[in-house]
Amino acid sequence: MILTFFAHFENLFLFVNVGRGPSVDSKALVAALEDGHVSHAALDVFETEPLPDDSPFWSMKNMIVTPHNTGVIRHFKKAQLELFMPNLKQYLQDGSFKYNQVDLIKGY
Repeated sequence: MILTFFAHFENLFLFVNVGRGPSVDSKALVAALEDGHVSHAALDVFETEPLPDDSPFWSMKNMIVTPHNTGVIRHFKKAQLELFMPNLKQYLQDGSFKYNQVDLIKGY
């Protein structure tokens, strides 16, 4: 048996992906939802888009499928600018970011 990301969890209540579809192994997620490693999932993106009609995600009662538009929310652009502009200013000054700096060593 191949160990998947989801096998590291016991009773994970909710898995959410609004990032990139290929970052989630759909078959592994389906298995995790079926065997109880993950209780619920909410996905806005998928490995294949549009999501095929025969995808098991459509019929799973513990799955929420959204139409790949989580970025289209009220005031989203304003919130983005409030992060982007100070980051841009800081980056132009010294090459660093004021907010949400990714630390590759820490993994986030």
